[in-house]
Amino acid sequence: MNTRTQLLFVWLWVAIPATSLAQSGFRNGTFDLPGLPSDRNVQILDPGSTFVEGWTAVRGTNGTFTQFVAYMRDDGNPFGGRDSQDPGGYFVELGYFFGMNGIQQTFSTAPNQLYKVIFWAATDPFNGPPGQLHVSAGQFAGDFTAEGSSSFFMRWREHSFLFMSDASGLTTLTFQNGGGTLPCIDTISVHCASIVPEPSPVLRFVPSATALTVRWSACAPNFVMEATASLSPPVQWQAVTNAIRVFGTEFEVSLAYDSERRFFRLRKPSE
Repeated sequence: MNTRTQLLFVWLWVAIPATSLAQSGFRNGTFDLPGLPSDRNVQILDPGSTFVEGWTAVRGTNGTFTQFVAYMRDDGNPFGGRDSQDPGGYFVELGYFFGMNGIQQTFSTAPNQLYKVIFWAATDPFNGPPGQLHVSAGQFAGDFTAEGSSSFFMRWREHSFLFMSDASGLTTLTFQNGGGTLPCIDTISVHCASIVPEPSPVLRFVPSATALTVRWSACAPNFVMEATASLSPPVQWQAVTNAIRVFGTEFEVSLAYDSERRFFRLRKPSE
């Protein structure tokens, strides 16, 4: 590794108390609507289907729609089977019969607002291996692994991430399966996350064999990352133009290694 780096700190106070979270325009995250007749536990969703209220069946991560999205009712079997995260409810299975597809919802959001998404995921107990799930919303795109089944029981696990809405007033939340696996999703909610000033270091370095990743809290929007080769006055800071991604609850920038010594900072454009 040739790049030498030194961490500079900026301070931000971040608080996301549970009592401050408020629902956005998102709806039917439990998939309870429309429900199914008592004699049927599964409804197959074809491409473009809007059978599940608020949701649309869409293509998978490879741009194709193969097999089906399955809208399922908790089968009520106490000895194992396909059970929803909320007992007696409904859930969605992606990639039914090992295809590639997804499901998405577009809903109203406040412009340039930080949101938190909470969802539960599991793997079809009769069709392992553990399901791979690709999720995107606003500036966020990430991958999750749905817990594998155990003795024919679905092992639901809670996941969460933050995303920043844009100025359009609308955000599309998309769930897609990866690699032909069969992840199931249930009990999804979207909340506004409040931001309050608080001192906290936000830059951190994550080195790998091929690049240096610099990350900072996604609760610190409207900051730009800058770099300089020297801290001797006058310091010449320049904006880092590499693409910014959202990784979980953080922003990240990937930098290729070189022989130049650099220092980094975050700065609000108004400062």
